[in-house]
Amino acid sequence: MITIEKLFENVSYTSNADISKIKIKGIATDSRQVKDGDLFVCIRGKDDDGHKHALEAQMLGAVAILGEHATESGLPTAIVTNSRQSYSKICQNFFEKPHLKLKIVSIVGTNGKTTTSYIAEHLLKSAGYKTGVIGTIGYKILDETYEADLTTPDSFTLNRLFRKMVRAGVEIVVMEVSAHAIAQDRLYGITSDISIFTNVSPEHLDYFCDFSQYYDTKLSFFKNGMTKSAIVNVDDNMGRELYKTLDMPIISYGIDEPSDVFAMEIKRKPRGTTFIVNVFDEIYELFMPLYGKYNVLNALSAITLLKTLKVPLPIIAESLQKLPPIPGRFNIFSYKNAKIIVDFAHTPDGLDNLLCTARTLTRGKMITVFGCGGNRDKGKRKKMGEIAARLSDAVIVTEDNSRTEPLTNIISDIMEGVKGNGKVFIVEERREAVEFAASLLSDGDLLVVAGKGAEKYIERNGRRVRYSDVDEAIALSRGER
Repeated sequence: MITIEKLFENVSYTSNADISKIKIKGIATDSRQVKDGDLFVCIRGKDDDGHKHALEAQMLGAVAILGEHATESGLPTAIVTNSRQSYSKICQNFFEKPHLKLKIVSIVGTNGKTTTSYIAEHLLKSAGYKTGVIGTIGYKILDETYEADLTTPDSFTLNRLFRKMVRAGVEIVVMEVSAHAIAQDRLYGITSDISIFTNVSPEHLDYFCDFSQYYDTKLSFFKNGMTKSAIVNVDDNMGRELYKTLDMPIISYGIDEPSDVFAMEIKRKPRGTTFIVNVFDEIYELFMPLYGKYNVLNALSAITLLKTLKVPLPIIAESLQKLPPIPGRFNIFSYKNAKIIVDFAHTPDGLDNLLCTARTLTRGKMITVFGCGGNRDKGKRKKMGEIAARLSDAVIVTEDNSRTEPLTNIISDIMEGVKGNGKVFIVEERREAVEFAASLLSDGDLLVVAGKGAEKYIERNGRRVRYSDVDEAIALSRGER
């Protein structure tokens, strides 16, 4: 238990009574999850307003309210200017400010966050650091993994994870930071030690008004005091603009643009990629078991991070060549005399990078299976259809978390981009789509299954059903389908 006085340390609020001595057992933002002795935090969301549910919270045992105005509950209330920001701060206080005992590395960008985080974690562990990871695939504390509901969790879950990490002896946490997390102030009051900017391209335009707002949200992380230093991809147009404007210690990386850390002589090999890295004029040849120019950029950001920690390049090189497969990221499976690639690419840029790289691995035909999520950015569907049709020999359009939106509407939007382009099939059920695509393969061909990566479910009609592209590819490779 903690008193409001201690819980609200460094949080300004007003109240019509002295509430400082009230003891709090827990914190909740969902009235349905309130428990006896909780503080209920009223947050205004896109579709609902927590202030409307204060009475429900009171009935379930809430003893106090935090909100931006009074409610009908009659409970002791702390009125604040911004509930989200105050919620973030009190969660830090509730768990005794664990972020101050960790070195925090944040990764911000549209594509490449997960791959970068996995490379960084692997290199850090090889260099002797005790690590934690917060990201799309899962939350890791040393070698223990927990399932992730969100790329960047809500403030309460985030600080609870930080405290677990501190207690486990974690020294450095590598954290993917989503645009939603920035916009919703989930990390308000937490300053990262180093932040990596990978790239920005249109995404989540169902949530953000337009690309400009999405872009500004990403950049605000670097411009509003949320990081002490930055590592920036200057091959990205937005990254170059960011690099020019930041007033903090900053290191640039890239391939095509002049930068502090860069790669050259990039060559595809049978099991990965070799390249020469130049880190402030220190030169070393590296191999990584990943393909694609975009993955060289991901590796460069992680290498730059390690160099800021004074880790020698020979140690980095030895570790990088032993990088284990990243779940759901360009995972390659054998199927008869053909290959199957499973990847998370779910944006136009991501799909373009994936298919261009995959094309280099086959002299046969390349078949792509993909879909687009429902109740999300509709603008990318036509673009992804055009990309898939242009770069593939055949395309199977299917489902990908249609949620509550009719699948026929989603597929219709995708088909706008593939009209008159290549050989296109529609197979609505995803497992059937993958199996049908596999049946079209001949010796030397390649099947790319894009969009879900390591996800272990598919969402239809508002319900999650167990399904995995990775499991399906494994079953095909074993002859079980």
